[in-house]
Formats: sequence, C-alpha cells, structure tokens
Amino acid sequence: MIAIIGAFGIDTNVFSGSEVYESSFSTNIDYPGQAGNYCAHVASSLGLDVTAVAALGDDIAGDWVFNALVERGVNVVRITDPLGTKRSVNLMRSNGTRLSFYDGRGSMDLCPNPHDPQFASIYSAQYVHLNIVNWSRYFIKPLKEAGIPISVDLQDVTSLGDEYRMDYVKDADVIFFSAVNQCDINEFIKGYRVQNPSAIIIVGKGADGARVVSTNEDISLPAVSGAPILDTTGAGDSLAMGFLRSYFIDGYSLKDSLLRGQITARHTCTVKSSIEGLISKQELEKRYIQIKENSP
Repeated sequence: MIAIIGAFGIDTNVFSGSEVYESSFSTNIDYPGQAGNYCAHVASSLGLDVTAVAALGDDIAGDWVFNALVERGVNVVRITDPLGTKRSVNLMRSNGTRLSFYDGRGSMDLCPNPHDPQFASIYSAQYVHLNIVNWSRYFIKPLKEAGIPISVDLQDVTSLGDEYRMDYVKDADVIFFSAVNQCDINEFIKGYRVQNPSAIIIVGKGADGARVVSTNEDISLPAVSGAPILDTTGAGDSLAMGFLRSYFIDGYSLKDSLLRGQITARHTCTVKSSIEGLISKQELEKRYIQIKENSP
C-alpha cells in the first residue's frame, strides 16, 4: 500500500482556442483534480492499493472528490476544511500547457494531529508521497521516525531559498520538481543536494525530457513520444507515480524507473481534463517493452 497526502480539489479547465476578450466562447470542464487526485487515481490505475489523506469541504465539491476516489477503490481519510473544498482554474493554451489559478482554501490553517488514530493506515505504507499543502508538513517527522520512505513534489520551484519548501527538501527521500520556471536546473539540483545529500532528485523538463540524480548516477532521458498532447495537467504527478511504483515496488533501476514515469506522464497528457482513461499497469508494461525494444 502507498499513501498520498495533500492537495485534493476541483479543477476547472478553460479551453478558449483563441484570443481571450472580455467575453469569449470557451469549453469549461470541471473535474476532480489537483496533485493529490492525479497521484491517487494514477497510482490506483497502475494497480496499487492507495490511501489518500484529503482535506475537503463539507460541500458538493468535497463529496464529488470523495466519491470519485472511493469508486476508484482508494481508501480515503477525509479531513474537514471549514473553508470548503480547494479549487483551481486553469486557462489552457493550445499546446496543452496552462496558466493556473489555485485557491487552497484552508490549507494554511489546518493543523491535523499526525498521531490521531484515523491516520494509522499511512504508517504501514511502502512509501508516502506528499503534496506541498502546508498541513502535510506535520506528517514528515512522524513518517521519518517510522522509517517510511517519503517523496515530495516541489512543483514549479522558483527559488532555492524558499522557506515554505525547506522542510520537504531536507527530509524527503525522493524530490520531484518541474523545470518550467528554470533556465539552469543544475543550480537547483546542486542546491538540493547540499541540503539533502542522500535524496534522489527527479526533474520533469516537459518537451525536453526528464532527469534523475542520485549519489551515484546522473541520467537524462529525452521526451517520450505518443498521441497528441491535449492537456498537461497532472503530468508531473503521473511522472512521480510511474517512477515511484517502478523503483520502490517493482525494483527497476533509476534509469528504467524514470522512463516508466515518463511513459505514465506522457499518457496523462493525452487525456483531456479528466481522471478517467489514465494508463493501466498493463498499458505501461506494453509501452515500456516497445520503447526498450526500439532503443539503440
């Protein structure tokens, strides 16, 4: 079993297909989204038993997120956010990338007790993946004390000195981040390795591929090809789930785990604003074998 702790909410993706004026026609799609939802649904689609710790409002949106997870077979530990369920609005570009507006509601105010019996199941997980919603940091120390591997997605970092992310950087066994806002990712990799020398660091570079750095290896892979890209929302979360399953559970090498993470992410980019149609374990294996057979 693996556990996901963090950002669960509703996304609204806005597809305009043209220049936006004061009043424009668009296709607006609501669905259970954000990092935690993508991680939990992708991990479940990959055949894993998943526990999700989700802060949701006592509202229709929260019930929608909760029920979608339960229908997927995810065990949900529901925390009540008195400010309501988190929302994001993503203005989608024609190439599938987005401009995101995130409303985290009560994420900065919630203070769950990580030793509360309702969270007992996460301490038997094979690994725990954290989203950087503020209250998830309260689980870091207890998980470390329990000896459970921790991974974190720092998302689109902009500064090495970001105090908000420091707790996660110092204690995570695996660190993911996006290179979307970096001109030189080497500075960030070097900085994170100074702060946490033993961590495995994985960088998603979009069309430029991905990179994994550990104490002994530094591997870069080109982007994986596939069907047309419709929506890159959830790509980083899918990269993380594909890598973590492959490395911690299936025992693949860092290089092959990175490739399998890329395959998982690339498939998600072909799914338009939905947690349905995500890659299965069987589809991942098939695609992985095809790429390996055609590699020089």
